Amino acid sequence: MGAAISSFSASFTAVRRALLAGALGLNLAACTMPKRAPTDADMVPQAGGTGAAAPVPADLPEAAPVPRPPRAPAPDFAPAVTPPQPRVRPAPDYPPALSREGVEGRVTARFTVDAAGRAQDLRIVRATHPLFAQAVRSALARWRFEPARDASGRPVPAQAQQNFEFHAQP
Repeated sequence: MGAAISSFSASFTAVRRALLAGALGLNLAACTMPKRAPTDADMVPQAGGTGAAAPVPADLPEAAPVPRPPRAPAPDFAPAVTPPQPRVRPAPDYPPALSREGVEGRVTARFTVDAAGRAQDLRIVRATHPLFAQAVRSALARWRFEPARDASGRPVPAQAQQNFEFHAQP
């Protein structure tokens, strides 16, 4: 039995060595090694380091500057100092078909409050049912706001977001 264990151990060791050599060979094949060891002339001190130099090849080309992404266009309105405040805000009508079935839901709407205090450019961000979204659109058309104001006190357009919840009545 001792010979069988010794034979198994030798086979296992040989297989393990072959696997490790193969794995190392694959890893080394993916790495690039310098053709020669760096000399003192190749050493460049690193800014903010400990004073120790790190090997950097002296003949590396300058990297091209990374292009900056284009700036977002400036908004069509001045930044508001005071946000818009709702003055008249009738609740959305609960869609009768959904009310009868006891369906509840939510709607998130984004819009611009113009300098006259009206909701414009309405966009439904999220709605649990299209009928709820339609009810919110209709209600926001009737809302009136105290418009946002800039630093000089002039009314200016401003972005707004409003969440609506629809709860079934028992």
